[in-house]
Amino acid sequence: MENNLQGGISSIYGSCYQYLNAFSPDNIVLKEDLCALFKPGDIRNNIVFNANPAVAGGKVGPEGKIMNWGWPSDGTTQGSVKRGNLALFKPEEAWLMLAEAQYRTGATNDAIITLNKFKSFRNAGTANGLSGDALLQEIVNERRKEFFGDSDKRWIDLKRFGGKTITRKLRFFNTDYNLKVEPNDYHYALPIPLVEIQQNRNIIPNDGWIIIQY
Repeated sequence: MENNLQGGISSIYGSCYQYLNAFSPDNIVLKEDLCALFKPGDIRNNIVFNANPAVAGGKVGPEGKIMNWGWPSDGTTQGSVKRGNLALFKPEEAWLMLAEAQYRTGATNDAIITLNKFKSFRNAGTANGLSGDALLQEIVNERRKEFFGDSDKRWIDLKRFGGKTITRKLRFFNTDYNLKVEPNDYHYALPIPLVEIQQNRNIIPNDGWIIIQY
């Protein structure tokens, strides 16, 4: 996962591992629709998914549906280490932003060329023949794969693209929850941290959240 210096929110709202009581990435089962986006030969398979045949019933890659414990070796004596990354804009993000911008300005052919160039870096097929919503969805899918576990990008994309109702069955601290978030739901705007409200009584809490009395 990216560190908090890149805008992570875990230092404010808590770690997902903490609430899931998972304690390590390989204890988290990934959604089937996410796993299905990764095709054989995609170089990201070995980065995102389990590569250890001793776990997940011997299933590695997307078929195993669990996260990889480590990251590819960085060539140091410490082995699989992912260093803190302070890049404000990454090349992969620039490619996908360009493809989306071209799509939204009606330059469909340019968007396909740009997206295909990016997909070639990942051995992820092509976007040939796509147009309209299907092309935009392919760009969204590439963002979902490329930025898996990267700060808050998926959360922001869900909020930005909208139009989708999200349902989840989660278990926190031995309690089951059935969650449903509609497009434009107030939950997309996280509550203003209590420390901010305490410092400035004129701050108005985001819609939908309980006003904290202190």
